[in-house]
Amino acid sequence: MTFVKSEKSPVHMGYRPDIDGLRALAVLGVLIYHAFPTLMTGGFIGVDVFFVISGFIISSNLYKELESGRFSFASFYKRRIRRIFPALILVFAFVLVFGWYALFANEYDALSKHVLYGAGFAANFGYFTESGYFDVDAITKPLLHLWSLGIEEQFYFVWPIVLVIAWRLRANIFGVLISLLVLSFWSSIHLIKQDQVAAFYLPYSRFWELALGALLAALSHFHPSQLLKLKSHRIGGIGLASLASVAGLMCIGVGYVHAKENINFPGYWALLPTLGCGLVIFAGVESWWNRRVLANRLFVAVGLISFPLYLWHWPLLSFAHVVSGGIPPAWVRGGIVVASLVLAWLTFRFVERPLRFGGGKGKTFALVASMLAIVACGAAVFSGNGLPGRNIEVAQKEANLQMVGPTWKYTKNDLCVSLYPDTFRYFCSQEREGAPTLILMGNSYANHLYGGLVEDKRFSRQNVLSYGSCQPGGYPIDCETQETIIRRTPLSNSPS
Repeated sequence: MTFVKSEKSPVHMGYRPDIDGLRALAVLGVLIYHAFPTLMTGGFIGVDVFFVISGFIISSNLYKELESGRFSFASFYKRRIRRIFPALILVFAFVLVFGWYALFANEYDALSKHVLYGAGFAANFGYFTESGYFDVDAITKPLLHLWSLGIEEQFYFVWPIVLVIAWRLRANIFGVLISLLVLSFWSSIHLIKQDQVAAFYLPYSRFWELALGALLAALSHFHPSQLLKLKSHRIGGIGLASLASVAGLMCIGVGYVHAKENINFPGYWALLPTLGCGLVIFAGVESWWNRRVLANRLFVAVGLISFPLYLWHWPLLSFAHVVSGGIPPAWVRGGIVVASLVLAWLTFRFVERPLRFGGGKGKTFALVASMLAIVACGAAVFSGNGLPGRNIEVAQKEANLQMVGPTWKYTKNDLCVSLYPDTFRYFCSQEREGAPTLILMGNSYANHLYGGLVEDKRFSRQNVLSYGSCQPGGYPIDCETQETIIRRTPLSNSPS
């Protein structure tokens, strides 16, 4: 294969404000979907727009450095640390501190595990083993959104290595990228038929989205004059660049409106945001829409804070849900959107920008040390089973003793908590390991029977489970979990 060399062209790819506008479009879709899902049922595909943008920006820099002979893995990952760590460390610190005061032991234990997933950029693997992105208990996981960051960083562990090898072997970069893109997309289409959760979370079924951005970057870097000539063509009196931009924005808009949680995503549905984003990037500053709409000050301002905005919004929404024991009122969610924007700007202005740019040899070391400190804190909480001796646990036990007296010991035990998913249940007790043979359905009025059943010799052969706060108008998460347990428990398990 022939190695690709860039053209000697006066065309130079500098800062593109329209891409910051595209980032704004992506993060606002995700934000609206999470805060007000009925207003934008497909806003979650904004993450796929981010993937393409990321592949384009990072790969553009890689090509420039490789061609100039300035590339090194150390400098590449140093930049990634400065880009990712400042805001991420701040959010990790916030959730651990908030969890200390607001979460019960089982909840804090789960949070600490998710901190470790996120700090290791393996959140997508961790959540794959637990549940799906659209499962009913997803809102109770304040760091669920870090699955996408995991996929990005996994791509940037693999792609620079592949690119350097291809560069040294003088292989055709376009051939390498197209092969990676096709194989990854093919795996996504086939995997989604077998396991939708795996297709959503596993990196090899998502890499094609970042590879699409890398392919666009290769076209822009190696053939800029040809690309500019192509975009200058006019169809019906309208420039091809503007047509591409409009088509791309329409694809993203259609996805935002018509994609829903119950579709097989990513699969073919992911073509809407990815190809749409690709068309907008292809259009570039030659498109009126890119120059006048995406590159306006408001979109650019949101795009600049898109990363900390993405990091902040979900933990705030998740904690509001946990604390309120259900879906917070619309005014609370609206307030969280505003708070997320404010926190994102403050993070960008006073944390991210000072640590990311400028000199200072100790910045990278300090960021790595800070992330290791976060890991140590998360590991301490995890090894301590959520630190049940905290004030919130003590206060809860004292209050419960006053309210229900000696029967409280039957409301929850560690065995039950370890066997079933974390939801908002206040009642989770099971007599012993194995599938239950007798299940109490309902709320506390059903749960108060548990103590009598397990102490009664006539039920000594039964494995009794009391789970959830399921009642009319109660918590649907608990009711759905109860129904799932019943469906998965064969009738033959019941002793005669």
